[in-house]
Amino acid sequence: MNEQVKQEVDKIDISRGQVRSQLLAGVERARRPRFTGRKVATGLVAAALLLAVGGGMLLEETPPAAEIVRTDGAVVVPNWAQDEQEEGSSTAGSMLPGLVYKQELYLAMETPLTDDVRILKGKRLGHVTATLEETGDDVIENASNLGPVTLYRVDGYKPSVRLFAVGEEEGRKKVWLLERQTGFTVTTGNDFFKDLHLDQPVKHFAYQTFDEWNDAETARPVTVDRPYWAFLNALYQSDAMIREEVPKEAADYMHSDRMKVLRVTQADGITVSLRLIAGGYVVYPQLDVFFKVDPVAFKVMWEAL
Repeated sequence: MNEQVKQEVDKIDISRGQVRSQLLAGVERARRPRFTGRKVATGLVAAALLLAVGGGMLLEETPPAAEIVRTDGAVVVPNWAQDEQEEGSSTAGSMLPGLVYKQELYLAMETPLTDDVRILKGKRLGHVTATLEETGDDVIENASNLGPVTLYRVDGYKPSVRLFAVGEEEGRKKVWLLERQTGFTVTTGNDFFKDLHLDQPVKHFAYQTFDEWNDAETARPVTVDRPYWAFLNALYQSDAMIREEVPKEAADYMHSDRMKVLRVTQADGITVSLRLIAGGYVVYPQLDVFFKVDPVAFKVMWEAL
Protein backbone atom coordinates (compact mmCIF):
# COMPACT_ATOMS: atom_id res chain seq x y z
CA MET A 1 0.00 0.00 0.00
CA ASN A 2 1.53 3.33 -0.93
CA GLU A 3 2.40 5.67 1.95
CA GLN A 4 -0.12 8.39 1.10
CA VAL A 5 -2.99 5.91 0.97
CA LYS A 6 -1.80 4.30 4.18
CA GLN A 7 -1.84 7.68 5.95
CA GLU A 8 -5.40 8.31 4.80
CA VAL A 9 -6.50 4.83 5.92
CA ASP A 10 -4.99 5.46 9.36
CA LYS A 11 -7.20 8.55 9.72
CA ILE A 12 -10.44 6.64 9.21
CA ASP A 13 -12.81 6.64 12.13
CA ILE A 14 -15.88 4.42 12.17
CA SER A 15 -18.75 6.58 13.39
CA ARG A 16 -21.90 5.09 14.80
CA GLY A 17 -23.71 5.91 11.59
CA GLN A 18 -21.43 3.44 9.79
CA VAL A 19 -21.30 0.70 12.45
CA ARG A 20 -24.48 -0.99 11.28
CA SER A 21 -23.37 -1.32 7.67
CA GLN A 22 -19.94 -2.52 8.77
CA LEU A 23 -21.47 -5.18 11.02
CA LEU A 24 -23.63 -6.41 8.16
CA ALA A 25 -20.71 -6.34 5.74
CA GLY A 26 -21.16 -8.27 2.51
CA VAL A 27 -17.65 -9.66 2.22
CA GLU A 28 -17.40 -13.43 1.81
CA ARG A 29 -14.91 -14.71 4.39
CA ALA A 30 -14.05 -18.09 5.80
CA ARG A 31 -16.96 -19.46 7.86
CA ARG A 32 -18.75 -16.11 7.52
CA PRO A 33 -22.01 -15.75 5.56
CA ARG A 34 -22.86 -12.83 3.32
CA PHE A 35 -24.78 -10.08 5.07
CA THR A 36 -27.24 -7.57 3.70
CA GLY A 37 -27.56 -4.03 4.94
CA ARG A 38 -27.64 -0.35 4.11
CA LYS A 39 -24.90 1.32 2.06
CA VAL A 40 -23.58 4.15 4.18
CA ALA A 41 -19.92 4.99 3.57
CA THR A 42 -18.34 8.06 2.03
CA GLY A 43 -15.88 7.80 -0.83
CA LEU A 44 -12.69 7.77 1.25
CA VAL A 45 -14.05 5.33 3.81
CA ALA A 46 -15.38 3.09 1.06
CA ALA A 47 -12.08 3.07 -0.80
CA ALA A 48 -10.12 2.36 2.35
CA LEU A 49 -12.40 -0.47 3.37
CA LEU A 50 -12.02 -2.04 -0.04
CA LEU A 51 -8.25 -1.70 0.30
CA ALA A 52 -8.46 -3.31 3.71
CA VAL A 53 -10.26 -6.40 2.42
CA GLY A 54 -8.53 -6.56 -0.92
CA GLY A 55 -11.55 -6.08 -3.14
CA GLY A 56 -15.33 -6.03 -3.29
CA MET A 57 -17.94 -3.68 -4.62
CA LEU A 58 -17.81 0.08 -4.17
CA LEU A 59 -20.07 1.49 -1.46
CA GLU A 60 -22.61 4.10 -2.43
CA GLU A 61 -22.74 7.42 -0.62
CA THR A 62 -26.03 7.48 1.28
CA PRO A 63 -27.00 8.74 4.74
CA PRO A 64 -27.27 6.39 7.72
CA ALA A 65 -30.61 4.68 8.26
CA ALA A 66 -31.19 6.21 11.69
CA GLU A 67 -29.35 9.14 13.21
CA ILE A 68 -28.50 10.08 16.75
CA VAL A 69 -30.91 12.89 17.59
CA ARG A 70 -31.75 15.32 20.36
CA THR A 71 -35.24 14.73 21.75
CA ASP A 72 -36.78 16.50 24.73
CA GLY A 73 -33.39 17.73 25.90
CA ALA A 74 -31.69 14.32 25.74
CA VAL A 75 -29.45 12.67 23.16
CA VAL A 76 -31.09 9.53 21.82
CA VAL A 77 -29.09 6.70 20.25
CA PRO A 78 -31.72 4.51 18.55
CA ASN A 79 -31.81 0.79 19.18
CA TRP A 80 -31.21 -1.86 16.55
CA ALA A 81 -34.90 -2.37 15.83
CA GLN A 82 -35.38 1.35 15.13
CA ASP A 83 -32.31 1.49 12.90
CA GLU A 84 -34.11 0.29 9.77
CA GLN A 85 -32.41 -0.64 6.53
CA GLU A 86 -33.26 -0.31 2.88
CA GLU A 87 -34.61 -3.56 1.55
CA GLY A 88 -32.40 -5.13 -1.07
CA SER A 89 -29.35 -3.02 -0.40
CA SER A 90 -25.96 -4.45 0.48
CA THR A 91 -22.63 -3.36 1.88
CA ALA A 92 -19.03 -4.44 1.38
CA GLY A 93 -16.41 -3.69 4.01
CA SER A 94 -14.35 -5.05 6.82
CA MET A 95 -16.19 -7.21 9.33
CA LEU A 96 -16.87 -5.83 12.79
CA PRO A 97 -17.32 -8.73 15.22
CA GLY A 98 -20.56 -8.42 17.12
CA LEU A 99 -24.10 -9.58 17.77
CA VAL A 100 -27.64 -8.47 18.47
CA TYR A 101 -28.98 -9.42 21.92
CA LYS A 102 -32.51 -8.46 22.91
CA GLN A 103 -32.68 -6.09 19.94
CA GLU A 104 -29.54 -4.17 20.89
CA LEU A 105 -26.22 -4.14 19.09
CA TYR A 106 -23.06 -5.28 20.91
CA LEU A 107 -19.56 -5.00 19.43
CA ALA A 108 -16.31 -6.63 20.53
CA MET A 109 -14.19 -4.40 22.78
CA GLU A 110 -10.52 -3.67 22.18
CA THR A 111 -9.60 -4.58 25.77
CA PRO A 112 -6.99 -7.37 26.04
CA LEU A 113 -8.50 -10.62 27.32
CA THR A 114 -6.12 -11.09 30.23
CA ASP A 115 -6.65 -13.67 32.96
CA ASP A 116 -8.21 -10.93 35.12
CA VAL A 117 -10.78 -10.25 32.44
CA ARG A 118 -11.52 -13.89 31.66
CA ILE A 119 -12.41 -14.71 35.26
CA LEU A 120 -15.21 -12.17 35.03
CA LYS A 121 -17.21 -14.67 32.97
CA GLY A 122 -20.40 -15.20 34.98
CA LYS A 123 -23.79 -16.84 34.62
CA ARG A 124 -24.76 -18.38 31.30
CA LEU A 125 -27.45 -16.38 29.52
CA GLY A 126 -28.19 -18.48 26.47
CA HIS A 127 -27.02 -19.80 23.12
CA VAL A 128 -27.12 -17.85 19.85
CA THR A 129 -27.15 -19.78 16.59
CA ALA A 130 -28.90 -17.36 14.24
CA THR A 131 -26.85 -15.62 11.58
CA LEU A 132 -26.90 -11.84 11.78
CA GLU A 133 -28.76 -11.04 8.61
CA GLU A 134 -31.54 -8.50 8.23
CA THR A 135 -33.42 -7.02 5.31
CA GLY A 136 -36.33 -4.65 5.16
CA ASP A 137 -38.22 -4.27 8.43
CA ASP A 138 -37.34 -7.67 9.90
CA VAL A 139 -36.33 -7.47 13.56
CA ILE A 140 -33.67 -9.75 14.97
CA GLU A 141 -33.93 -10.71 18.63
CA ASN A 142 -30.65 -12.64 19.05
CA ALA A 143 -28.15 -13.23 16.24
CA SER A 144 -24.43 -12.83 15.58
CA ASN A 145 -21.77 -12.71 12.89
CA LEU A 146 -19.44 -14.70 15.16
CA GLY A 147 -20.98 -18.06 14.33
CA PRO A 148 -22.81 -20.03 17.05
CA VAL A 149 -21.90 -18.59 20.46
CA THR A 150 -22.87 -19.00 24.09
CA LEU A 151 -23.52 -15.78 25.99
CA TYR A 152 -22.47 -15.12 29.58
CA ARG A 153 -22.78 -12.27 32.04
CA VAL A 154 -19.71 -10.16 32.80
CA ASP A 155 -19.48 -10.16 36.59
CA GLY A 156 -19.92 -6.65 37.94
CA TYR A 157 -21.83 -5.39 34.89
CA LYS A 158 -25.42 -5.62 33.74
CA PRO A 159 -26.07 -7.72 30.61
CA SER A 160 -27.47 -4.54 29.09
CA VAL A 161 -23.92 -3.12 29.25
CA ARG A 162 -21.43 -5.93 28.54
CA LEU A 163 -21.49 -9.60 27.58
CA PHE A 164 -19.09 -12.47 27.04
CA ALA A 165 -19.55 -14.57 23.91
CA VAL A 166 -17.80 -17.94 23.67
CA GLY A 167 -17.56 -19.78 20.37
CA GLU A 168 -15.02 -20.95 17.81
CA GLU A 169 -12.84 -19.30 15.21
CA GLU A 170 -10.92 -21.42 12.72
CA GLY A 171 -11.56 -24.49 14.84
CA ARG A 172 -10.28 -23.00 18.10
CA LYS A 173 -12.17 -21.73 21.13
CA LYS A 174 -12.65 -17.98 20.98
CA VAL A 175 -13.85 -15.54 23.63
CA TRP A 176 -15.20 -12.07 22.89
CA LEU A 177 -15.91 -9.31 25.39
CA LEU A 178 -18.72 -7.25 23.90
CA GLU A 179 -20.20 -3.87 24.77
CA ARG A 180 -23.61 -2.50 23.93
CA GLN A 181 -23.66 0.25 21.29
CA THR A 182 -27.33 1.12 20.76
CA GLY A 183 -30.51 2.06 22.59
CA PHE A 184 -29.32 4.89 24.86
CA THR A 185 -30.94 8.08 26.09
CA VAL A 186 -28.36 10.35 27.70
CA THR A 187 -28.47 13.86 29.09
CA THR A 188 -25.18 13.86 31.01
CA GLY A 189 -22.07 11.72 31.08
CA ASN A 190 -23.37 10.05 34.22
CA ASP A 191 -26.25 8.51 32.24
CA PHE A 192 -23.76 6.50 30.20
CA PHE A 193 -20.45 6.22 32.04
CA LYS A 194 -21.83 5.20 35.44
CA ASP A 195 -22.59 1.72 34.09
CA LEU A 196 -18.97 1.33 32.94
CA HIS A 197 -17.80 1.76 36.56
CA LEU A 198 -15.04 4.17 35.63
CA ASP A 199 -14.83 5.25 39.27
CA GLN A 200 -13.31 1.94 40.40
CA PRO A 201 -9.58 1.83 41.26
CA VAL A 202 -7.23 2.00 38.29
CA LYS A 203 -4.41 -0.45 37.58
CA HIS A 204 -2.81 1.34 34.69
CA PHE A 205 -3.05 4.49 32.58
CA ALA A 206 -1.72 4.71 29.04
CA TYR A 207 -1.72 7.44 26.41
CA GLN A 208 -1.79 7.50 22.63
CA THR A 209 -1.40 10.27 20.09
CA PHE A 210 -3.73 10.62 17.14
CA ASP A 211 -1.19 8.84 14.91
CA GLU A 212 -1.30 5.81 17.22
CA TRP A 213 -4.99 5.62 18.13
CA ASN A 214 -5.84 2.55 16.05
CA ASP A 215 -3.06 0.34 17.46
CA ALA A 216 -3.34 -0.58 21.13
CA GLU A 217 0.25 -1.83 21.13
CA THR A 218 1.51 1.75 20.80
CA ALA A 219 -0.01 2.91 24.11
CA ARG A 220 2.59 4.32 26.50
CA PRO A 221 2.31 4.36 30.32
CA VAL A 222 1.51 7.72 31.86
CA THR A 223 0.94 8.92 35.44
CA VAL A 224 -2.23 10.98 35.60
CA ASP A 225 -3.87 9.88 38.84
CA ARG A 226 -4.80 13.27 40.30
CA PRO A 227 -5.84 14.92 37.00
CA TYR A 228 -7.87 11.81 36.12
CA TRP A 229 -10.16 11.84 39.14
CA ALA A 230 -11.03 15.51 38.69
CA PHE A 231 -11.52 14.86 34.98
CA LEU A 232 -13.72 11.81 35.68
CA ASN A 233 -15.94 13.82 38.01
CA ALA A 234 -16.29 16.45 35.28
CA LEU A 235 -17.04 13.73 32.71
CA TYR A 236 -19.91 12.40 34.85
CA GLN A 237 -21.35 15.92 34.99
CA SER A 238 -20.71 16.69 31.32
CA ASP A 239 -23.49 17.54 28.86
CA ALA A 240 -24.21 15.04 26.08
CA MET A 241 -24.27 16.57 22.60
CA ILE A 242 -24.88 15.35 19.07
CA ARG A 243 -22.26 15.93 16.39
CA GLU A 244 -24.22 18.79 14.81
CA GLU A 245 -24.13 20.74 18.09
CA VAL A 246 -20.37 20.90 18.48
CA PRO A 247 -18.01 23.21 16.58
CA LYS A 248 -16.89 21.94 13.20
CA GLU A 249 -13.28 21.58 14.33
CA ALA A 250 -14.41 19.37 17.22
CA ALA A 251 -16.73 17.26 15.06
CA ASP A 252 -13.87 16.74 12.59
CA TYR A 253 -11.43 15.62 15.26
CA MET A 254 -9.40 13.00 13.39
CA HIS A 255 -6.29 15.19 13.19
CA SER A 256 -3.00 15.12 15.09
CA ASP A 257 -3.64 18.35 16.98
CA ARG A 258 -7.25 17.61 17.92
CA MET A 259 -7.34 14.19 19.57
CA LYS A 260 -5.55 12.37 22.38
CA VAL A 261 -6.50 8.93 23.66
CA LEU A 262 -6.49 7.94 27.32
CA ARG A 263 -6.58 4.18 27.89
CA VAL A 264 -7.66 3.25 31.42
CA THR A 265 -7.15 -0.29 32.74
CA GLN A 266 -9.52 -0.66 35.65
CA ALA A 267 -9.17 -2.81 38.77
CA ASP A 268 -11.19 -5.62 37.14
CA GLY A 269 -8.77 -5.72 34.20
CA ILE A 270 -11.06 -4.17 31.59
CA THR A 271 -9.47 -1.40 29.53
CA VAL A 272 -11.56 1.47 28.21
CA SER A 273 -10.47 4.18 25.78
CA LEU A 274 -11.55 7.80 26.08
CA ARG A 275 -10.95 10.15 23.17
CA LEU A 276 -10.16 13.68 24.35
CA ILE A 277 -11.05 16.21 21.68
CA ALA A 278 -9.51 19.68 21.62
CA GLY A 279 -12.05 22.23 22.78
CA GLY A 280 -13.15 20.28 25.83
CA TYR A 281 -15.01 17.24 24.48
CA VAL A 282 -14.84 13.51 25.15
CA VAL A 283 -15.99 10.82 22.73
CA TYR A 284 -16.37 7.17 23.64
CA PRO A 285 -15.32 5.07 20.61
CA GLN A 286 -18.16 4.06 18.28
CA LEU A 287 -20.92 5.65 20.38
CA ASP A 288 -20.54 8.92 18.43
CA VAL A 289 -21.93 11.09 21.23
CA PHE A 290 -19.91 14.12 22.35
CA PHE A 291 -19.62 14.99 26.03
CA LYS A 292 -18.79 18.61 26.86
CA VAL A 293 -16.49 18.60 29.90
CA ASP A 294 -15.69 21.40 32.36
CA PRO A 295 -12.88 23.37 30.64
CA VAL A 296 -10.61 23.55 33.69
CA ALA A 297 -10.65 19.81 34.42
CA PHE A 298 -10.32 19.05 30.71
CA LYS A 299 -7.34 21.39 30.25
CA VAL A 300 -5.43 19.81 33.16
CA MET A 301 -6.08 16.32 31.78
CA TRP A 302 -5.19 17.32 28.21
CA GLU A 303 -1.91 18.88 29.24
CA ALA A 304 -1.00 15.86 31.41
CA LEU A 305 -1.05 13.60 28.33
